[in-house]
Amino acid sequence: DVCSSDLQDPTNLSAFGYSNGVNTLRFDGNNRPGRVVYEIWRRHGDTVDWYLHMTTRRQRLIDTPVSPGQYYMYKVRAV
Repeated sequence: DVCSSDLQDPTNLSAFGYSNGVNTLRFDGNNRPGRVVYEIWRRHGDTVDWYLHMTTRRQRLIDTPVSPGQYYMYKVRAV
């Protein structure tokens, strides 16, 4: 396991939305692959509170189902 003081912040988060109700996310974990858990936080638009949407060890993921045309914001952190 990795000590929390050794964790590096993820960078270069990008999200792409598709009209079929799928968003794809990618980021640079900046940690050894598979050794760190990442929290994916999401909110709808910019007026709703952030909430923990999922956790993953992957640096690429699919968020589905989402509503096409809905504005989503994401942030990620290593834990």
